[in-house]
Amino acid sequence: MDLIDHYPSNEQLHSPHNQPHEKASYLAVWEERRNRVIGILKKHKCSHILDMGCGEGRLFQAMKFMPEFKRLVGIDIDLNEIKKSYERVGPMTYHIFSDNPPEEPLQVAIYCGDLSVPYPSLLKERSEAITMVEVIEHLPDDVLKRLPNVLFGFYRPKVIIISTPNKEYNKCIKGFDANTFRHWDHKFEWTRAEFRTWCESQLNKFGGYEVTYQTVGRLHPSAEEEFFGVATHGRCTQLAVFTRLPGAKGPYDGDLECFDESSLEQIKNFKFPDQEQIDNLKVDYSSWKWDDESDQYEYSEDNTNLDDVVNPEWWRAVWNKEDDDEKAGVGNGQGWDDDDKSVLHRFDNEAVLHCWQSDYFWIEEFKDESKIEASSKNKKVKGWHCGGPWRGKESGNGDNL
Repeated sequence: MDLIDHYPSNEQLHSPHNQPHEKASYLAVWEERRNRVIGILKKHKCSHILDMGCGEGRLFQAMKFMPEFKRLVGIDIDLNEIKKSYERVGPMTYHIFSDNPPEEPLQVAIYCGDLSVPYPSLLKERSEAITMVEVIEHLPDDVLKRLPNVLFGFYRPKVIIISTPNKEYNKCIKGFDANTFRHWDHKFEWTRAEFRTWCESQLNKFGGYEVTYQTVGRLHPSAEEEFFGVATHGRCTQLAVFTRLPGAKGPYDGDLECFDESSLEQIKNFKFPDQEQIDNLKVDYSSWKWDDESDQYEYSEDNTNLDDVVNPEWWRAVWNKEDDDEKAGVGNGQGWDDDDKSVLHRFDNEAVLHCWQSDYFWIEEFKDESKIEASSKNKKVKGWHCGGPWRGKESGNGDNL
C-alpha cells in the first residue's frame, strides 16, 4: 500500500510552513493526477515522452519546468484543443532568464492526428514513455479497439501510463447521480475490475509487459459521503502503469513503407533557449538598486509552498454539467463525430500463444479492421474517421476529474 493510502489523497503529507495538520492545503484532483503521472515518469527516468490525447497541454505545462525532461511530443485529434496549448507548452520568461539552464534545451512538438493510427514519424521519436491521461474513456468503440495495436504492437515504449475515471468512486460523491457519467463526452466509465480486465487482456495478447495499478485523487471530504473507504471504493482516478520486461521486444522494427501518415500534421515545434541564447539576452543589473524583491518568483511542482485552502463548495462546478444540454447534438468537443452513442465493451481474455504467429500479428489484424480509404496527403484530420495506415490499399480499421 502506498504511503499516501494512509491519508486523504489530496491532502499534503506535510503541512506547509510547519502549520498544524488540519490547516494543510488541498490539491485539485486534476493537479494531483498530473503530479502522480510526472512522479512515475521520474521514477523510471524517462526523459522523452509521448503524450497521446495531449489536449490543452496541461501535462507539459508542468513538465517544461523540470530539467529531467528533454523531449516532449504530444498528439491530439482536436485542432481547437491543440491551439489552446500553445502558451502552456511553450517557453516562458522563466526559461529565458534562468540562471542554470539545462545543457540540452527542452524541445516540445505538438501533432494533430489519430492516436489509434501507427505513425512512423512518432515511432522514430523513440519515446521512452507514453502517457494517456483521462483519454480512453472518450474513445469510440472502434478507436478503443485499434488502440492496443498501436501502443503494445507498434510503439512499445519502456513505460505506458494510462489513467481513467474510477466508476466505483462516483457513488461516494454527494449529489452525484451514479447512473450518469462524470463528463458529457465519456463513452464509458470502468470499475477497477473492468479496467484491470482490459489491461490484462493486452498483456495476454501482446506479451512483454507487466502492469501495476494505483488510484489517485479525492474531492474535499465535505463533498464525500460518510461511507467512503479507499479499500472499498478506490479514489477518483485509476492508473495502470505498464513496464516493459527486461529482454522483451521493443518498438516495431519492420518495414515502415506500408504505413500511411498522411493524416498526421506537425502543428507546433518549440525549442527552448540554450545557454548561448540566454547569455546573449542577459543584461548586467549588478549596479542597479531594487526597491523591493516582490518580483522574485519560485516554481513549485506540487504546490507544497502554497497556503491557499480550496473552498469546499468548489466541487459543485467540476462536473461540467451546466452546459450539457447546450452541447447535446453539436459534437463532443473531442474532435470526432458521435453518430452512434452506444459503445460495446468486449474483453478477449484468451491468452495468445505467440509461438503460433508472427511477432507482428497485430498488423494483419489492423489491416482486417480498416475499412476506410486512407486520407489524401492534403486532407486534415477532422475526426476519428480517418483512413487506415497502409497506402494504396483498402486498409483497416481532460477532464477535471
